[in-house]
Amino acid sequence: MEKPSERLNWEKFMARHNLIWSKPPLCWEEGAFLGNGLLGLLVYLDPDSQGLTLELGRNDVYDNRDLSSQGSESLYQNPRLPIGKLYLAPKGDIRSFSMELDLYRATLNGSMETEEGGLDFTIYIYADRPFFSVETVCRGQEAENWRFAPAVSESPRQRYGLEHGDTTRIRPNYRPNPPAEVMEKEGQHIILQRISDGAGYVTVWQLQQLEKGGRMYATVNIGEQIHRLLAETETQIGALFLEDPVAQYQSHCRWWAEYYQQSFVSLPDRRMESFYWIQMYKAACATRSDALVMDNQGPWLVTTAWPGTWWNLNVQLAYSPLYTANRLSLCESVWRNLQGHLPDLIANVPPHCREDSAAIHTTTTRTYRSDCPPPGKDNGPTAFAEIGNLTWVLHGCWLSYRMTMDQGYLRNFLYPMLRRSISYYLHYLEKREDGCYHLPLTSSPEYHENCEDCNYNLSLLRWGLETLIEISEKSPVWEPMLSRWKEILSHLVDYPQDEDGYLIGSGVKYRKSHRHYSHLLMIYPLHLVSDEDGHEAIIRRSIALWQSLPEQLLGYSFTGAASMYACMGEGDRALESLQRLWSDFLKPNTLYKEAGPVIETPLAAAQTLQEMLLQSWGDRVRVFPAMPDSWRDAAFGNLAAEGGFRVSAQRKDGKTQWIQIESLAGEPLLLQTDIEQPVVAAPQGGMVTVTPLEQEAALERRKGKLYRIEGLKAGMTAVFCPGGFEGKVYPQPLPVDAVSYADYRYGVGENTIYNRESLCFSI
Repeated sequence: MEKPSERLNWEKFMARHNLIWSKPPLCWEEGAFLGNGLLGLLVYLDPDSQGLTLELGRNDVYDNRDLSSQGSESLYQNPRLPIGKLYLAPKGDIRSFSMELDLYRATLNGSMETEEGGLDFTIYIYADRPFFSVETVCRGQEAENWRFAPAVSESPRQRYGLEHGDTTRIRPNYRPNPPAEVMEKEGQHIILQRISDGAGYVTVWQLQQLEKGGRMYATVNIGEQIHRLLAETETQIGALFLEDPVAQYQSHCRWWAEYYQQSFVSLPDRRMESFYWIQMYKAACATRSDALVMDNQGPWLVTTAWPGTWWNLNVQLAYSPLYTANRLSLCESVWRNLQGHLPDLIANVPPHCREDSAAIHTTTTRTYRSDCPPPGKDNGPTAFAEIGNLTWVLHGCWLSYRMTMDQGYLRNFLYPMLRRSISYYLHYLEKREDGCYHLPLTSSPEYHENCEDCNYNLSLLRWGLETLIEISEKSPVWEPMLSRWKEILSHLVDYPQDEDGYLIGSGVKYRKSHRHYSHLLMIYPLHLVSDEDGHEAIIRRSIALWQSLPEQLLGYSFTGAASMYACMGEGDRALESLQRLWSDFLKPNTLYKEAGPVIETPLAAAQTLQEMLLQSWGDRVRVFPAMPDSWRDAAFGNLAAEGGFRVSAQRKDGKTQWIQIESLAGEPLLLQTDIEQPVVAAPQGGMVTVTPLEQEAALERRKGKLYRIEGLKAGMTAVFCPGGFEGKVYPQPLPVDAVSYADYRYGVGENTIYNRESLCFSI
């Protein structure tokens, strides 16, 4: 092994993933996106006016007409609301256009060459403050012209219905909020949008003329007393001009540099490597520890049928890559919001359940209040009794715990919330003559056939019971429900299945194309059944049946299948399925849409890429468990694994060169690797031993040999390498050379291959 000649140059590494536009982006699917977990900007060129468009968003700008409205009605009464667009128009006609999104600095730089000269611009949203900045430089006789066009303050779902002639999404009596009030005061441009009860949101921007251009600061703010809000916002914008702009920008850049360096991934496919890092950027644009939960669009709201938060897949997938990526602060937004809305979650269940239960329905908007239809015969095909939604969200919260082993978080939030979620099930379980506990009629998301023992809800119940029992048995505090949980788990009905695989539920076979893999949650992501415990045959049959009806399969149908293959160690099949996202769904800027824009699917694809490199479900940590044959080299650093481990590794010529593992909590460790008889190089803090374990030969061929690691205590780090390389290992993961798509760039350029006319339309 060669000693690295230099440490990882993060700025240089990230620069190879910058999005580049050599042609102007003309719509949402092509534009640049910026954000800070609160504010968002979509930047593209307006094809009619030829002005640079900055489409503003803020993820907590909700209507407040009727906070008691629930379900789909809340998408009209209390939805996310659009804000408007800032236009930067040059004096002369544009001759050429170029733009680059600097990921490492979260900064957009661009240039327009015009008949009058040129106009350069730099745009960034402060990393940790609710403002954005635009600096311009004019060349020749060019001059800038700013204007703001307020959006009509109305439900995007209503607008979607009107634009698409979808009468099911039109409310005939719906009326938009009053028109925005536009004014100018002491050099500040003010757009005041009233909603109900004296509340509203304001946009304020101010331009400072410089020698050859200008500097503009802007923000969007929302509050319950709009005039007080306006006065505060005016003061905040004015104060920015008294600060040092260089210091402002340096602080912004430091935040992003520290964020990226929490973990590292490098792949031999540049198209996928760049995609991965753009998703890490996108996630931090869309949420922060103290932000709202990522809804269906993040801060980039456009006309959509889904101006809210969906809890039966979207939230779960949006956060899925952040656990292994060791970007756990972003995941705090989930549990903080659930905790803050606990009264709503309790009120969502029927009155007789509220003493010990909580749940969340399919969709929410401004509040989390949305009655959950109880299980039973009164439910029809549109009354979704998805009683497992909260439990699935808490599975993600469980992963946050497993990556840190934070006992305070477990004790104060996760355990009591999971206890309430599972208690809701227990009000409806029935023990029948067969001696098994059964679920009455409930729903599998979007399948529209209610059934008993629905696999979606049954899988989540089983996972929740197992997890509560595991926590309770390790706790010094007596749990009065422990024996009850064990009794239910030992008599819980098995998953309904037939010769083709797992059913939707009892008596309901998967017989129509369905994008969700909700009926397969026991396979993934819950890992309640796996190829490692004798279920390989039924897993394969179930995936094959699901994928055999392709008509309604969409992006996350293929990321889900790819993850399932990766968990069986089948890297080539995982890559083949994952590539469907690129061939059929992904936009030039890595955004994604179905009937409208949604954020979760590209983020879920980032998790699939992680699962090729590292998996830690079940009882072991698997390093490079699902590498495609074409991926001979790869590297990762400081990825998180369950049990409170931080793992780094380098692969070269199809072989793992070394693995470094840091233990945060001193938990037991089983390591699966292709390294033959690994030895410990340079343990820090004590003696670490490696003992080989027996396992099935077929499993060993696919996923590598299994070893028990002992002596790795909390705070210790050990490096594992092939025998004979002790003292020659330098565990600094470094970028690998690309063998596929080596020069690939996202954005819009001369060589971008896609049907532009099919993308650029009013949405």
